[in-house]
Amino acid sequence: MLRFIDQDGPELPGFNNAPAANTGKLEQNLGDVAGPWAGKPGQFANSWLPLNALDAVTKAGANPLTLSQGNPNDIRLIAKYYKANPQVANQYDMATNFFLRYIAGVGTQGLQLGQKDGQNIYKMIKGSHEPIRGGKASMKPDASDPLSQLYVHYTDKGDSGGLARLAKGHVPVRYNYSQGGYQPDVGRGQNNPLANSLGQFWAEPQKDGSYIVSDKYDFKWAPGSKGGTDTKTNQRLNKAFTSGEAGFSLDPKRAGSRMAATGHGTPFSIRFQVFPDGRIKILGTPNTLSDLQLKKK
Repeated sequence: MLRFIDQDGPELPGFNNAPAANTGKLEQNLGDVAGPWAGKPGQFANSWLPLNALDAVTKAGANPLTLSQGNPNDIRLIAKYYKANPQVANQYDMATNFFLRYIAGVGTQGLQLGQKDGQNIYKMIKGSHEPIRGGKASMKPDASDPLSQLYVHYTDKGDSGGLARLAKGHVPVRYNYSQGGYQPDVGRGQNNPLANSLGQFWAEPQKDGSYIVSDKYDFKWAPGSKGGTDTKTNQRLNKAFTSGEAGFSLDPKRAGSRMAATGHGTPFSIRFQVFPDGRIKILGTPNTLSDLQLKKK
């Protein structure tokens, strides 16, 4: 899919009275001269994900049909294009933006997120934070105290990093409802607009009402060399893709699963500050994240 910006210009007879050219609109058509048109951060965040994926793939000169079958040349074209032009990925929904960065290996280089994305993220964080405000740091399960349920959950998992973050007042924002423990109603699994981008993450409350978000974009069923931890699923996916059992599909999620399972892409850490009005400030990532590394589905 190609996107164009209407360009209003005068008729030739009125050339001498023509207004100054709108250089912002011209950038898209100048192509190689002015660089790829990057749009605005989150400009197409509400577009249908398959259309965003199709647009992103064709911009890189790759073939969506052969890419869906794991064609190595198409994957190389996408990686090369977005490595050179990471800012172009910012115009899409967060899932597309982050996955392009994963495949290109550029991480958060030039990353920008739209204010609408920030508003959604802030809403999700508040939905997880409000129920545990004022709770007790207790190891005894209390049905009336969601915070105590979280302490019990991380204790049972043996997650010392998670317990340390709870003690500091950090908020675990959870999307996977099969994990157990306290799970606020902030969206369910794949129906959550952020589930395929941020997934599950920690949010650190700030005095000004903002939160600092820490996450790691990776896939638990990727190869171990790419941060994967679910070997059985990785083997099952690889077998299905290489044997043809998976069948033909143009679903971008299926294509993404194939690429990640077969070892394409590079995990990266994400850290940013989100404000009540939805503004997002990208922060430098620390040397290490929390001991809690929550994986993408």
